[in-house]
Amino acid sequence: MANKNIILLGSAILILLMGCSKEIEETSVTNKELVLTPVTILEVQRSDFFEYGKYYGRVQGIQRASIISMTGGTVETVNVIEGSFVSKGDSLALISSEKARITLDSAVLNEKINHDNFIAQRNFLKSGSSSQLSVDKSHLQWLNSETQLLDAEKAYNGAYSITPISGIVVSRNVDKDDEVLSGHESFIIEDLSQIEIKIGIPEADMNGIQEGNEAQISLDLFPNQFWRGELTRFSRKSSESNLTFAATIIVDNTDGKILSGTTANVQLLRNSYINHIVLPTDTIVRAEDGNYVMVLTGDTVNKRLIELGPSDVDQSVILSGLDAGEIIVREGLSLIIDSQHVSVVGEEVKNDSISRK
Repeated sequence: MANKNIILLGSAILILLMGCSKEIEETSVTNKELVLTPVTILEVQRSDFFEYGKYYGRVQGIQRASIISMTGGTVETVNVIEGSFVSKGDSLALISSEKARITLDSAVLNEKINHDNFIAQRNFLKSGSSSQLSVDKSHLQWLNSETQLLDAEKAYNGAYSITPISGIVVSRNVDKDDEVLSGHESFIIEDLSQIEIKIGIPEADMNGIQEGNEAQISLDLFPNQFWRGELTRFSRKSSESNLTFAATIIVDNTDGKILSGTTANVQLLRNSYINHIVLPTDTIVRAEDGNYVMVLTGDTVNKRLIELGPSDVDQSVILSGLDAGEIIVREGLSLIIDSQHVSVVGEEVKNDSISRK
């Protein structure tokens, strides 16, 4: 009898324990369902996006002149140093100048004599006292003397180092008493009131490139300072050596702060996307089956495939798949899956996509 009572008591305890276990399990499941993944959200809005290309180029003046000593000789005087401003027609140095002056005077006189002789021979031909052959010979002599005069003027300009443009002396390669050879480059003059930057644009970046596109310029020499430029021309044929399209950016440099020969960092506007859906790039998931975002409806998130346009590290253009006013997950993407229930924490985040300047 005692054994029977013990068995009955044990069975009762076992049934009680099983009931408690089931109740605890049901409570655990219920609580588990109530624990929703927290996310922050973002309202989809339209904005402007500007697509830029990044390139490098070397600075030089809008105009550039190289002064060459055509005949060479002894440097007699030097009138300027690097950084000097010079005006068109100024003499920057004298290099065997007397010889060049005498040569020019002789060429001027010789050209005048031959010209006068040609005119006389034409008049003689009209009066019948000369032949066409004599006229042609005198004409040829005059043309040859004109060529000699041009050569003499080049030699004179080189000997007197005459600058053909106004600008800054960016390079000086002569000193007093130097002996220079024929063809020696004495000075380089550049007009630095504006500078040009030549860049190469890859074929993949040419979509949207056109004259007038704005550019932002920075120089390692001046950190955190920027200049505004403009694309003035570009080649319609790519270079055979590097397969890029040559382009020129013009930048105002009235204060002369930008130096010739420095390397410039160029951000050139390629395309403008006005009033498009623009999202923070980190709200977009890139997967094998396509790019998508998580759209929130009620308390449920759903995977939405999108067509992605141009992007950078901060912002991305959405070409299709979303409408303004929809709500997407901003933070918590790595913790959720399609059709999952979530809880929104914090305030709704406004899309802070802004026009890139």
